[in-house]
Amino acid sequence: GIGAEIENPFGYDKNDLPLDEYCKDLEAEVKYLQRHIPHRKPPNSTV
Repeated sequence: GIGAEIENPFGYDKNDLPLDEYCKDLEAEVKYLQRHIPHRKPPNSTV
């Protein structure tokens, strides 16, 4: 019933949330961010 769907919304049933798709999207976004990390200059002084 509804309680089971709310308690465990991920899986491979018709009404389940697409966890595999969410993970693939997140992986793609993390890889994008890793490629676009700005390079920082070292500080001029060592105080």
